[in-house]
Amino acid sequence: MTKTTEVSPERNDESYRHRLAEIAAYLTDMSVRDLLREVFDYTDDGILVWLHPPKKRGKIAGCLVRGAAPYWKICANGRQYQRCHLVWVWHYGPVPEHMSIVHKNGDRLDDNIHNLVLRPPTNPERRRALQRVRMRRWRARRREQQAH
Repeated sequence: MTKTTEVSPERNDESYRHRLAEIAAYLTDMSVRDLLREVFDYTDDGILVWLHPPKKRGKIAGCLVRGAAPYWKICANGRQYQRCHLVWVWHYGPVPEHMSIVHKNGDRLDDNIHNLVLRPPTNPERRRALQRVRMRRWRARRREQQAH
């Protein structure tokens, strides 16, 4: 998605400020936010309602995923998203890399924007993310081997 380059303090101030400006521009990218606002409307109780397509207009977006830690899932553009992530992006724009969205009150069904905060992921979350990346790479190598 974006290139990650280290910015060292030894560089001159102008290039350092330029890189910080690039990072700030990425974090405030409003194109994703604008797209979400065209597709969904947000209600005060943390619910996203479809605006588009017309046949879904006015209906609550998503479905409840039951389990040990239930949450709301929304399917859009052939992908699945947690509703809390879409609510955050709807209000503030993209979630910065290496950050997680946490519910202040611990209730994962309460996606009110005032209940959501950003924080760095915990070690178990990092391990799971790393496992997903490794599994994707392994599957890609396996598909290549099967293709030959």
